[in-house]
This record gives sequence, C-alpha cells and structure tokens, in this order.
Amino acid sequence: MYVIILKNKILKIGKVINMIINLFIEVKRRRENMAINIRKKETKFQTRENGESGITLVALVITIIVLLILATVSINLVINNGILDKAKSAVDKYSDSEIEEQIKLTFLEYEMAKLSNVNLDASIYMKNSLEKKYGKDAVNISKEDNVFHIEITFSNGSKKYYLDNGEIGILKPLENYGVKIGDIVYYDEGVSHTYTVDTTKGAGGSLSGYDSNTKKYKLNSKTFINENLIWRVLGVNNKGQIELISENPTTDLLYLADEEGWIYSEKVLNEFCDNLYGKGTGAESARSLKQQDIYKLIENYTPPNGDIWEYRFPEEGDYMQYKRIKDDENKTIITDWTNITNNQFQIFRMLGESTTLSINNRNNKGISVKNSYALINNLSNIKHITNDGKKFSDIIGKGSGENNIVQWFANKTLKCTTVNVSFNVCTLNNDGNCLYSTGEYKYCFGQKVRPVVTLSSNNTLNGNSEEGWTIN
Repeated sequence: MYVIILKNKILKIGKVINMIINLFIEVKRRRENMAINIRKKETKFQTRENGESGITLVALVITIIVLLILATVSINLVINNGILDKAKSAVDKYSDSEIEEQIKLTFLEYEMAKLSNVNLDASIYMKNSLEKKYGKDAVNISKEDNVFHIEITFSNGSKKYYLDNGEIGILKPLENYGVKIGDIVYYDEGVSHTYTVDTTKGAGGSLSGYDSNTKKYKLNSKTFINENLIWRVLGVNNKGQIELISENPTTDLLYLADEEGWIYSEKVLNEFCDNLYGKGTGAESARSLKQQDIYKLIENYTPPNGDIWEYRFPEEGDYMQYKRIKDDENKTIITDWTNITNNQFQIFRMLGESTTLSINNRNNKGISVKNSYALINNLSNIKHITNDGKKFSDIIGKGSGENNIVQWFANKTLKCTTVNVSFNVCTLNNDGNCLYSTGEYKYCFGQKVRPVVTLSSNNTLNGNSEEGWTIN
C-alpha cells in the first residue's frame, strides 16, 4: 500500500514541477506582452480578440508561490514524513509474513514425512528444505524447551523466528525492548492470589512426621498467598517475551517428599508460581526458576554432558556392580564393572519400575542410566551489574540479604554415583535434594521458591533503567 502511495506522490510532484516550468514560460511571454502594453500606457493584460478578462501580474505571482509551496510540502512528505521508510517497512512486513508462512509449510511437510519415517529429525529436515529456498548455509536451527529457533541469513542481515507447535513469530532479543537485565519493573501481581498444595503429589506446607506403615513422609496441606514481591528483568524466553524474576524468593517453604514429590516436582513448583504470581497486570503466566535460566546468564556457557552409568547384580558374585561409560561417539569405558561392597546398596530399583535388582534377582545385562545431574552453586560467572549497582549474581543467590538462600529449581535430575542413583530436585546454593534413591531410600526437604513472570507480547514498557519501568 505504501509503495503505491509513494508512486502516486512522485507522479504528482513531477506534474507540479512540469506545471512550474510551464508557468515560468508563460510568465516570460506575458512580461514581453506587458512591455508592449506599457508603451501603450495600458495597465492590464487583455485578450484582444474575445474580450475575456485578463489576469493581473500580482495574481500570477501569488499562484506561482502557492504552487511552489505545494511542491515543497509534497517533497517533505516523501522525505521527512517517512513515506520511504513506511514503504520499506511494508516490504519488510511482507517478507516476514512470507518467511513465516514458508516455515509453517515446511514444518507441516515434516509432520507428514514423519508418518513414514518416525526417526526423521525435524531440525535437519527443515534446515535442508528452507535452504532450497533461501540458499545453502543460510539457515541455522536450534531448539530450546521444544521451541525451534530459526535464523535465516540474507545479503543485508539475518532474521530470527520461533516455532512452537505451529505458533510462529519474530524472536526479539532483549535489547529491542530498551531494557537491561536487572532493571526494576513495577509489576502489579495483584492481591489475595492463593495456591493449596496437593499432598497426594508429595507436596506440602510443612512436615509432620514419617509413616512407618506406608514408609512415606507425612506432609501438612497449606494454602499459600502471594507476597507482593519486587521484580527485575531476567531476560527473554524462548519466544522473545520479557521475563521478570522476583528480587527475593518466597518467605514460606514448600516441602517435597518421596517418589511422588520427585515425579510431580516441576508441575507443583510451576503451578505454585503461576497461581500466586502469574495473574497480575500484563502477565501471561509465571513459573519457577530453573537451571536453564542461570545457563543463559553466563556467556558462552555449555552445560556438562553427563556420562552413562550401568548397574547390575551379576549371575555370579556377592555384590551389586556399576560401570561408567563416556557418552561420546566411541562410548569409551571410563570404569569397567566394579563391585559395590557397601551392604546398604545391594538392592537397586529405578523409580516407577517394578523390577528390583538384588541377590535374589540377578541380571548380567543390568540397567543403563544417563547422569543428568548438574551442580550450580558458583554464580560468579554471571557478570551483569544492575543500574542501581548490584551484582545480578547476588540478587539471584542472596536476594536483598547478605547470605546465600537455598531455593528450588524446577528441574528433576538423576545423579549417578558409585553406589546408587539418586532422584534429585535441583536447588540453588546446595547440592540438590534427593527425594528417592535406587536403594529404596526416601527423603523430604522444604525450600523457598523463586517465581519468574512472563509478560504478554502485547505489552509495552515505559520508563528507563534509572527510575524503573511500568507495564502498559
């Protein structure tokens, strides 16, 4: 539309300039006639044959001036009023729309192709397909929490998009919003939002003891209420939306226990945060802090790739055994089968499995487990300094206090050791909390929760880094 408007404006300007040239020719001709008439002592130009009224010289000059003004305004409209920029923007938007439709179509083609090849890799398929249109090595695809990030490079730059279950959009970096990590945002979380923990999911507001009959911890139910916390910019999520982190974790502890506590931990922690802090002005949702949030704050950080561990009670022998293998292309053996001589660890049952390895149930093949445990206690590699002079690492680790605060991460991990596998819910500022181990031991822990709020894409932030930002 803007291109058509621009074309019409240019044509109009050309006509105006042509009119001005013709007017100057006409002025010259009339000046010659005026000289003749002056000699005849006439004061007006008259058409001598048809008797029509003439035009005065003053009126002619005024007409020329008006036309010059109109021409100037038209030129300014094109140059200074953004018509060229708007035309370019229209082309860019059309390009974005075209690219988004192309990505959607490519993903649909992948879904159809997968029906006949279940092992088809989505990233490889889409990359190969899109490069047929946009050029070899022009497409880079990565994945974060099941959301595809697609970067396409053109001759004049690159563009990034996200694809999430058919939803697609431009992936905006944090700097596009004008805010910085650690900036204060005046987020109104509302009042009297509540969340009642479900003890059947291994969650509670406090611990009341241990039931020797069921061999489970007894938890008390509790209804939590939001606390009106202070909020700062954490970054953007995998869809380019601004995320806020509370300056302090919750005051109350949330307890998790036993197998159920591990199984439902991520769901409980995220529901806790969403119900209490995800209902405020401008919020789309809320969730619990997780390890990946810390990874993103550390420049060029790559999480460790855990090894593969195998456990068995062999057909011959008196002890459980373990084996450790490097998870690389060659599957290099780090430690070959080695006896576990501690009598406390002579049974082995993975959570959710009915089979228990023991002296009465031997198996030479054993059970293979991928170690996914990663410890995050050292936040010193987070280099961000807030506008009010605070280390962002201290805000995450200590809040507004002086001491480290242990707090849940919404991450379930498996920690493999030389005696067993522990089912951990990750925490910040300690080694994580084991709620179940393969020796059939069970545990209970209570920690604080750190909510993270995702703002809706429809919002804008007004303000500055010095005074803070409001949500509109």
